[in-house]
Amino acid sequence: MFEFLKKSKATLTLSAESAVKNQSFPAQEFILKEEKIEIGKNKSPFSEKFISKIGSKITIASNDLTKKISINHSLLTWDMNTSTYTYQEQSEKGSLVNGEPLEKGEETVLEDGSEILIHPFKFTLKYTPK
Repeated sequence: MFEFLKKSKATLTLSAESAVKNQSFPAQEFILKEEKIEIGKNKSPFSEKFISKIGSKITIASNDLTKKISINHSLLTWDMNTSTYTYQEQSEKGSLVNGEPLEKGEETVLEDGSEILIHPFKFTLKYTPK
């Protein structure tokens, strides 16, 4: 079995508030163990949870709030040499990482505490201590 599947590498936390005024969502944490994790919109608006992690994909339910989120919005890739995730933008609609806009094809290394804004949701990445 690959080393990256054995233990948690990081936790991705969805903030309790969205970037939309007067909208609030319960905080959620997703344990990241996978080498690659996709983030994107679920094709179906009917989901048990608004945001969920199934295998190596974090899916966001499809509705009016998530119009700016693509089905394959972004990709997190683990780098075993640096023990960090790289965030790659895969959507024409873009994202913000630590306040900096990313366009399709751009990528950036995620440091501990990095904030990812996929409108209207803010995620914060925390690495698991070794």
